[in-house]
Amino acid sequence: MLSKGASVIIKLVAVVTLTRSLGTEDFGILIWVLSTTALLVVFADLGVSGSVARFIAEEPSFSRQLLRRGAIAAGVSTLVIASVLGVFAVPIGGLLGATWLATIWLLVGAALAVQVWLRFLTKAYEGLAQQRVQGRIQLLGGWLPWGLAIAAVALGGGIREVLVGYVVGNTTLAASLSIALWRLLPPDETGQAPSFRSVLSYAAPLIVTAASFYVFTSSDILILQAFAGSADVGVYGAAVRVLDSAQLLSVAVGSGLAVHLVRAARQNHGAEFLQKATQALLSAYLPAGVALFFLAPEFVELAFGDEYAGAALLLQVYLPYFILKSVTPTFSLALDYLGEAGRRAIAIGIAALANVALNFWLIPRWGAVGAAIATQVTYIPVGVWYAWRLTRACGGEWRRWVQSLTPTVVASTLMGAVLMLLKSTFPVGSMMALVVAVPIVCLVYVGVLHLLGGLEPIRQIFRRTTSQRLPA
Repeated sequence: MLSKGASVIIKLVAVVTLTRSLGTEDFGILIWVLSTTALLVVFADLGVSGSVARFIAEEPSFSRQLLRRGAIAAGVSTLVIASVLGVFAVPIGGLLGATWLATIWLLVGAALAVQVWLRFLTKAYEGLAQQRVQGRIQLLGGWLPWGLAIAAVALGGGIREVLVGYVVGNTTLAASLSIALWRLLPPDETGQAPSFRSVLSYAAPLIVTAASFYVFTSSDILILQAFAGSADVGVYGAAVRVLDSAQLLSVAVGSGLAVHLVRAARQNHGAEFLQKATQALLSAYLPAGVALFFLAPEFVELAFGDEYAGAALLLQVYLPYFILKSVTPTFSLALDYLGEAGRRAIAIGIAALANVALNFWLIPRWGAVGAAIATQVTYIPVGVWYAWRLTRACGGEWRRWVQSLTPTVVASTLMGAVLMLLKSTFPVGSMMALVVAVPIVCLVYVGVLHLLGGLEPIRQIFRRTTSQRLPA
């Protein structure tokens, strides 16, 4: 958890620093590279990392053999994709509206390779149930990629130097994780490890789910680049990166809550736990979303500067996604653990296809705002379906789950009303609205939530998840 908290701070600092230093054009190129490599990682990885993790968890004595086979498969596919990117950089760049790709394709390929490496290592640590070791290393070295990128800018470098710093930092981190992982592995055992065909067979459905997710989260950047250019991608990316960084904590908390939720469901009180877990997560993210909605212009000016003024509207449009994304990491993992992975893959797959179609329709008309609207329209049904399906899987009633959110919704609504009233007393764009209003509305929110009994479920969830050890 500490490492995730540090990651949030590091990424937020990096976004703020690089947006101001690079400008919308170069920051847009950086966002394009990060989004493109994130999407390509899915196809380079081939689902092998998740499959290897599963077999390692079942047969840890064959860990070394499995890791060697998985690394070879992921390495070969990564090399093929990077080579295609290099050979066809000019036509690919022209097709995607990224004419500068021909000058930085080698760095894009390197960023892809190191991201595949890091993903493979992360899954290996999960398979060995050694996430704490990984967390310690991340805590010590997680700052390197963005720290070196910021250092490159501070020394007068541009986008190329930033990408070099990012790749070198990630490579150093991956090497450290690799050394520590190899020391954790049990000695090779004589015998027949699971066949490579078995590994690939299990990997196939993982590719579908992962590809759907990354198409959903990254395709808008590629389409926006093609139709609007790097400057618009830079403004859009600044807004999205801030929101995604803030969601890292919900992802970290969600992985633990999902395990406890499944355990509660098997003990026939999953519905009650689901209600309290949802309240606990939304109690932090719903008021934060409401505050950001009203204070978006002031926040953007303070964090990014006038050049990114358009990001304020994007943050406001993204409010439903931001709120839903605080609970969907928990819901999606719990559904997978309860045997609903197939249905979930279909749901996110349909949403991803709809998202791409809407992006192609809305972005040429409304630019970055169209991309933001497409995300809301296609993600809201998925998030609601997750909640409905999980409520049923836990034996609960949809109506009761919705009613359990009343204290949080009422407290956030009153907080928003007070914030709107306070903000009206300051000149438009005044930074004093942030300084004065935020502490007052926080007190209002906590007070109302306490009066409505909304704090007790949070305490109960905290006590339960900290007093019980998670299974290895």
